[in-house]
Amino acid sequence: MFTTSGQLSVFYLVSAVWGLDIVLKENLIFDIARLWVDYPAPMPFLTKLYIIVQLAYNLHEIPELYFQRTKKEEYVGKATQSIAALALIYVPYFLNFNRLLVFLLVLHHISEVFYHIFQLIQTVDKEERFSKGTTLISNILQLLARLGSIILAILTLWYGLALGEQHELDLQTGYFNTPVVRLAVLAGILGLQMYLTFNVINQEIARSREIKGATVAPKAKTQKKEKSKKSKKNEESDLPEVDQNTNKTLKKQKVK
Repeated sequence: MFTTSGQLSVFYLVSAVWGLDIVLKENLIFDIARLWVDYPAPMPFLTKLYIIVQLAYNLHEIPELYFQRTKKEEYVGKATQSIAALALIYVPYFLNFNRLLVFLLVLHHISEVFYHIFQLIQTVDKEERFSKGTTLISNILQLLARLGSIILAILTLWYGLALGEQHELDLQTGYFNTPVVRLAVLAGILGLQMYLTFNVINQEIARSREIKGATVAPKAKTQKKEKSKKSKKNEESDLPEVDQNTNKTLKKQKVK
């Protein structure tokens, strides 16, 4: 867990800073209409390199699972996630929705940076002084990233690109702004964001159950001890007076 979170936190930090630099240079934050204006917009070299690096990283995760000797029951799930990430990055890249893709990747990477940094803190924090606070902040950032991604996707694919759409594809110029293509991409993005949101909620529920289980176990042990002590006292009280006196004298001798 520590090595995985350490590796991913570095990758997501570099990707978030790099992607944020592209977003600022393209002026996508202060002029949100640039997400759909001039489609298909020319792609700078750094933007193309950024997307290729993201594809390469997700592709390398599949053979890395083998070298890490991942368990068979976990291998299929993790490999499926890497393949799904590849498809969800490559499809918008191929369809020239590059500005929206970079913006969504930046939101995702920022939330993942804090998630893995907080995982490292929780691993080191054995006394759990900062666990509750870091978990709460991480969950809030995850949900905000999901909400922001949904808003940007709907705003761009449902509203913005619809203003200049055509009903025919043009492969030579790379024009894919048709209703069917846009709705398919929008459905894929919304499905991914809902899946990630469900994961955050599911992890929080599992964590709360673990905490409750950890608190209930000591209480059950103390109750058993108290019951055993009471049962011993009751057994002694049921004995006749002669036996009770002998037990008392034996206890005093042991203490001496």
